[in-house]
Amino acid sequence: MNKKLLLYFFVLFSFGLLKAQYCVTGLGGFCGSAEISNFSISGTSLNNSSGCNSSAGQAYTYYAPAAGTFTTLILGQQYTLNVTVTNGAPTDVKVYIDFNGDGDWFDLGEEIVVCSNCPTQTTYSANFTVNSSAVNDTTRIRVRTRQATIADACENMGSGETEDYLVFLDPGTPCSGTPVVGTTQSNDTAVCIGQVVSFSMNGFVAAGNLTYQWQKNGSNISGATNSFLNDTISGPDTYQCIVTCTNSGLQATSTPLSVTVNPFLLCYCDVSNGTTFGTDIGNVSVGSFSNGSATPQIGNFTATKIYTNFTSLTPIQMLSGIPNSISVSAITDNTFVNFTNLFCNVYIDFNQDGIFDPVNELAFTGTGNYNTPTASIISGNAIIPASALTGNTGMRVMMFESSISSGCTIPSFTSGETEDYTVDIQPAVPCSGTPSIGAALASDTLVCPTTNVSLSLSSSTLAGGITYQWQSASNIAGP
Repeated sequence: MNKKLLLYFFVLFSFGLLKAQYCVTGLGGFCGSAEISNFSISGTSLNNSSGCNSSAGQAYTYYAPAAGTFTTLILGQQYTLNVTVTNGAPTDVKVYIDFNGDGDWFDLGEEIVVCSNCPTQTTYSANFTVNSSAVNDTTRIRVRTRQATIADACENMGSGETEDYLVFLDPGTPCSGTPVVGTTQSNDTAVCIGQVVSFSMNGFVAAGNLTYQWQKNGSNISGATNSFLNDTISGPDTYQCIVTCTNSGLQATSTPLSVTVNPFLLCYCDVSNGTTFGTDIGNVSVGSFSNGSATPQIGNFTATKIYTNFTSLTPIQMLSGIPNSISVSAITDNTFVNFTNLFCNVYIDFNQDGIFDPVNELAFTGTGNYNTPTASIISGNAIIPASALTGNTGMRVMMFESSISSGCTIPSFTSGETEDYTVDIQPAVPCSGTPSIGAALASDTLVCPTTNVSLSLSSSTLAGGITYQWQSASNIAGP
């Protein structure tokens, strides 16, 4: 009998050890790259803002239960988790929940992919359902970010951060009487068209046998039958949730919440991630407008910017239907840059929808390098289509050492800067009589074969209805 008791206690002790064997060493990571600055689960008490802690060769923190770091999750309920990242955009963001309480995160359904090949933004969200057969006990959640692919919960990473939390998984008490629902809340109430907003209920008391129906402007939203809602905003709408207790047949409606739509000028995508060394924009000139200094070209230790917002400056006037001269000059804090290429894109929101269309709203593109003082000045003409809406709109200027795919994507592992401006688009006055052509100008007149040169006209008539045809010849006498 004593042997049986000893064996019984040994099995219990061994199970306890196995249950506690979460991987907590060799996790890697690096403070200063894709750090976790906040982790929260919407509608719960878990909402923790944090810094990055590095020790023993890993960027890892375990947060013991406390206000903001612990919560209870109801089995079978659906939730939204949110991860805010600073110091560079991640490639992957993943969350792991040990639903069966076996001390690891390798079981089916325990990995939540918040985002893979993540877009450039600051907060990433994902929905998940607590496994209805999960253990009724305290278990562990792991949050991981990385500027590369995350293979699993224990992989040694070369960037990013890992955070661990505890949660209690509760089967929930069956509902009775009228549900307690509280007020509708969201992660944002001043939003942009097309933005996905998360809604939940503040003061809601979770219980078993509850059903949910979310409404927008008083009408049911098809398929919105969870305790939370993620909805794409299409206008200034009002949201509420009807909660019904199936045991009693009684229902209650959360206090409605109205969202307002921001002006489109406040709705452009965020490009604040990047590097603080290498190439910056020194000067931007459009017509008679000029902002910034392009000297010194190299060894300029003010070249530490990632993003600069110049939309508070007087709007730059640009005319539709005609060429608008533009030049963008690069500066760098490096001194050895002879073979560094430069890529410049300028996007203008022609239809005033708060989006820089990567194809139809690319107003100017050009390339350069640091080989000569003038080669780092990328200039030419921005063409505003006659169909562009008149008035103020956004202009985004991007200069990087790698090619640029869109106005919302920072090239990976390269330096550069993005600047935002406001432009005032007005129609050009129609031409009349004989246009004045002025003199032809070149970005460089002493060049090598195959060198790209930008040509423009000085003091030419700017008006609608003028067409252009450039000609070339082998001598100054002309064709």
